[in-house]
Amino acid sequence: MAEIKLYGYATSPFVRKTACFLYFKQVPFKHIPVDPTNPAATIGHTGGSQVPVLEIDGEWRRESSSHAIWLDEIFPDKPLCPAEYSERILAIDNWLNENYFPAFFYMLVASAIPDAYALSPQLMSLTFILLSLNNIFRRID
Repeated sequence: MAEIKLYGYATSPFVRKTACFLYFKQVPFKHIPVDPTNPAATIGHTGGSQVPVLEIDGEWRRESSSHAIWLDEIFPDKPLCPAEYSERILAIDNWLNENYFPAFFYMLVASAIPDAYALSPQLMSLTFILLSLNNIFRRID
């Protein structure tokens, strides 16, 4: 079995997304926490500070969306992105990455910071984003 490590912050929605890919495929992995104040200590070998970093047998990649495709290549059972649906899946994934995840993160910040709505205009459109997400999933069915 391959040695798999997932580097990242436990609070990152993108780290959690990659973890969900691994859980879905039932692939055992080890989570390596990354200190946001010193990412070089754990992921300096990647030349960046972006998480998640997925490492499989010494090879690593940084982008959560590409992790699904890479995992399908290595572990073809239970595909995450079947070829016949890949264009649609990647379009939805891109929308989630650009709109939903950032808005959700800002919503969490708002619950901890009294004037967070003033800090983030994305929060004002969270209801629209959630309704749009609901519509996208209805179209898939």
